[in-house]
Amino acid sequence: MTADAWREELRQIIREVVVEVVAELRDQDAPQPKSKRPGLLTARETASALGLSLTFLRERRDELGVITFGSGEKARLYFPRSRIEALIRGDLAIHAKKPELPQQAKPRKRRPTSNVPLLEIKGEAA
Repeated sequence: MTADAWREELRQIIREVVVEVVAELRDQDAPQPKSKRPGLLTARETASALGLSLTFLRERRDELGVITFGSGEKARLYFPRSRIEALIRGDLAIHAKKPELPQQAKPRKRRPTSNVPLLEIKGEAA
């Protein structure tokens, strides 16, 4: 086994151990669900379990399979417990959104040139 292959295998083992330890620590600190909907976590419970902000969760609600109760900006968001647990275990990944680049202004249309002769500048015709 080459040194590079050995290092890569060691990195993979370390990643797996870290994921397991983090999952165990989060399970200890995770709040018990207050909702009466089994299998679902509220947005606050999900944010607390994952150590993420509510804004982050709202922005990625589609990736996390959110279930919405109500409509509008104040609709209640519930997240499937199985999907959140898969995320904690590392079986599921949230992809960071690429920052949106500012749109460049469209180039101005050039006016058609006219056939009018230009004025002389410093004694030379332009």
